[in-house]
Amino acid sequence: MSVSRPRSPPCAKPSSSEDGPVLTSPDDGSWRPLRDASPQNRRLDHPLRDVPGTPLRGGYELPQKAIFSYRFSVFGEPMTDAANPQKIGPEGDEQSVLATAGWQAPSHLSEPEGKRGSIETMQWKSEQLDNEREVQIYLPPGYGEGDGRYPLLVVNDDEQALSIGEMDKSLDNLIGKTIAPVIVAFVPGVSGREFGSKAAEYTRAQVEELIPLLDKTFRTDARRESRAVMGQSRYGGPGFAAIYLALHHPEIVSRAAAQSYEHGELEEDLMAAASGEKRDLELLFHWSSYDYFDPFFDFDARRDAKSVVAALEKNGYSPKILESNDGAGWGMWQGRTAEILEALFPLQ
Repeated sequence: MSVSRPRSPPCAKPSSSEDGPVLTSPDDGSWRPLRDASPQNRRLDHPLRDVPGTPLRGGYELPQKAIFSYRFSVFGEPMTDAANPQKIGPEGDEQSVLATAGWQAPSHLSEPEGKRGSIETMQWKSEQLDNEREVQIYLPPGYGEGDGRYPLLVVNDDEQALSIGEMDKSLDNLIGKTIAPVIVAFVPGVSGREFGSKAAEYTRAQVEELIPLLDKTFRTDARRESRAVMGQSRYGGPGFAAIYLALHHPEIVSRAAAQSYEHGELEEDLMAAASGEKRDLELLFHWSSYDYFDPFFDFDARRDAKSVVAALEKNGYSPKILESNDGAGWGMWQGRTAEILEALFPLQ
């Protein structure tokens, strides 16, 4: 798999047209007309306008200090921007990347200096789910030099957190400086239903099979206070599954984080748990003003996240909220990796 991460993507100056921008590209590569790029009216029908000096019709106003991934759709075929060498994503599914004025590459994604962690693999053969997968395990620097135990972070559906998000670099740069040494399990998805209609079954398999297997195989600190789960949603529900696990099994984990959270098919079940007996949990949500949105299917990640946060706050929780102006996708998600890890496993 070939991955190219933007170090210093090209910058675009925000437009000052009174009409505002008229075209946007969500992370799925489709283009939708819009009236302006404000969070309230970010994808509304509006005629396209001519781009001076070109045969194109369109226009796009972006906020400063933000990063966006995009693709063109030509007769239904997605393609990257041939004039933009900056790309992100796996080979065959790459996206072009654009940074606006003032954006700076996060320091936690720079090449680490000093000791590095290591990546091992573990097979998880689930009897409950009737499937098998290879889980990649990040072990912190110094793991093989002693007999100490480490906190555990489970990352749902996220081989991409390594291959694209480069979370191992973030961990190497942050451990011992702003976060505690931690073991991280990157658990790939086998079926999208695991985070949708089968979320309850998947959660039970995590609790009864995966986490005990991790505790048995590696030197984890098996206390709930030392466990967390997180996920990034991509028209699926890894983030939903993370929050679902925490609310339904607070005896297993004490913290959870979701980026671009979206309601799964078990929305009512999760909302009932959020409004039910209050648990001792620390929950974090990260969304963008330009997050996943599809009016045709009544899909809005930011709206869904805010609805869960409102229910939690009404019930006495104090969820941590991170909001950015970036475009949805790995450019946005990896930019906040440091803040999320520092919230989940702060250096004591």
